[in-house]
Order: sequence, then structure tokens, then C-alpha cells
Amino acid sequence: MRRQSSLELESWSFKRNDTLFELNSYKKRNEFDMSYSLSSGSSGNFLNGKYIKQQNGIILISDSIKMRIEGNKIIGFGKTNDTSGIFKER
Repeated sequence: MRRQSSLELESWSFKRNDTLFELNSYKKRNEFDMSYSLSSGSSGNFLNGKYIKQQNGIILISDSIKMRIEGNKIIGFGKTNDTSGIFKER
């Protein structure tokens, strides 16, 4: 997973198969959104919700899923026990 950070926005990206996922968190609003881009060129937003920053990571909560980011891993995305590598720098 790659990460980019500024005063108001923190972003991560990771790839799974032929799909690039991007996660943006908006610090002042404690919100996040997630989008995808396929290698064929199609893309879209598909998930948004609230995030809670904790000492050991970030909790992401939407109306349908709860995930967390710890170090360079996103936990709970896709299959319940899945941990995908995520990159902090973009």
C-alpha cells in the first residue's frame, strides 16, 4: 500500500489482481472514501464512511464493512481474514 499525506488529506493505494484501489481520508471531517480503477480504464467510487485514528492504526467504518489499517496492511478488505499490503507513499 502506498501513502501520501498532507494537512487535510491522507491517501493510500494498493493493487489486487488487475484493480488499483485508492483510499482517501479527510482529516478535518474524519471521513474516508474508496475508489477503484481497472486496467481496462473504467473506474468509480464505491465506499465511504467514517475513520477513527488510534495509536496503533486507523479504523474505517461504513454502513457495510469495518476495516483497519495497521502499519502497511489493510485488514478486513474483501474476505474477512484478508490482509492486503498497502503502500503509504504515492
